Amino acid sequence: MTMIMFDDGDRRFNLRVAGVAMDGDRVLLQRDPAGDFWFLPGGRCEFGEATTESLEREMMEELG
Repeated sequence: MTMIMFDDGDRRFNLRVAGVAMDGDRVLLQRDPAGDFWFLPGGRCEFGEATTESLEREMMEELG
């Protein structure tokens, strides 16, 4: 698996996707394993993968 990222010493860029899943007025969030914060489900894109494919894969990996 090759992730899309650029590292320039002090700076790093990672191509990421995130999804907003809603049910009425509720929004699905993931909790950080340490319990410190909440975030939208998603993750890094793989090289050659469409962003829609990345999002589908990440949602399945993160949420089952």
